[in-house]
Amino acid sequence: MIEIVDEEKLKEKVEEYLRSLQEKGFRITSQRRLIVETILQNWDKHPNVRELLDLIQEKDPSIGLATIYRTVELLVEMGFLHEVNLDEGFSRFEVSRKDIHFHLVCRGCGKVVHLEDEDQKSQVAEEWAQDMGFTLLPQSIELFGVCHECLEKGFDPSRMPQRECRCRRRRRMHRGLM
Repeated sequence: MIEIVDEEKLKEKVEEYLRSLQEKGFRITSQRRLIVETILQNWDKHPNVRELLDLIQEKDPSIGLATIYRTVELLVEMGFLHEVNLDEGFSRFEVSRKDIHFHLVCRGCGKVVHLEDEDQKSQVAEEWAQDMGFTLLPQSIELFGVCHECLEKGFDPSRMPQRECRCRRRRRMHRGLM
């Protein structure tokens, strides 16, 4: 787990990320540094890009949304961030802690819980993928359900509207059907 508890640890992590970007040939700008710092300061909040924009513009109002998007996309490509999709219509991001990270997401209240024993669950997923001839990439996996509290309050999962499978939609888009 990447828990950042003090200013010194934060500085070390920021420098580690920036050094890796520089080694890959990317420029280190004051804007990029501030974006990385803000992401690492909020490592446990799963922020979306709009939330990052608000946090970053408190410190430097000149940094725009496009700059944040480009930097976040770069950090995802390099494996420093995982993209998390909670079916909200936008992505959230979290600092990568492991190659595969699991979330349980309640469809009733939106609560997000991290699964315990991730190493064991990751190993099962990797073995399954290997059996099918695949090598898994670093990622965040969201499992949707209904939490105990929502069930006790009378939330009925059978009355939820069915959501379209994103993979099916993506295939139709590739075929030019949408």
